[in-house]
Amino acid sequence: MSIKAYATVRLTGCNIRRFINLCTANHIKIWNLKYVSPKEYEACCSTEDIFLMKPHLKKTHTRLLVVKRQGYFAIRAFLYKIRIITAAITGIFCIHALICTRIWHIVPEGNRFTYDESVISFMESENVTIGSHKRADYSLLEKKLEEKYPDITWCSIYIEKNTMKIDISEGINYR
Repeated sequence: MSIKAYATVRLTGCNIRRFINLCTANHIKIWNLKYVSPKEYEACCSTEDIFLMKPHLKKTHTRLLVVKRQGYFAIRAFLYKIRIITAAITGIFCIHALICTRIWHIVPEGNRFTYDESVISFMESENVTIGSHKRADYSLLEKKLEEKYPDITWCSIYIEKNTMKIDISEGINYR
């Protein structure tokens, strides 16, 4: 058993009777034809026939408006709308996933002698900037930071959500 898809259409224009005659002459099936006004009719036709009507619509200057969809056609139209919504939601999740894999804030903490700007400029020279990807291990960067600034005796770099926190302990260095 096949489910036929059909639609209820509204025909408007001056030459609707000519349009109906052209459709019947070309074996396009129209049923449940209802008179609404002198320039408006409602009818049912299959979805395949809607596409076959196009040259006759142009020829008679008649407009066709799909009022209601029945059968498989309604399911297809519903799935088309869902596809657009699903694509938008998928796009939002992809953008969110991309944003969550990046560093959006660099915060040096615990430094008294070393300026925040100098620590951030050092991080930029090591290609760790705002918007760069998060890494799992920053131990090499910690050692380089301790070597570059002799006032720093201990340094710890960790990621908390999208913020890179740099804990610095300054003191007397006996090197």
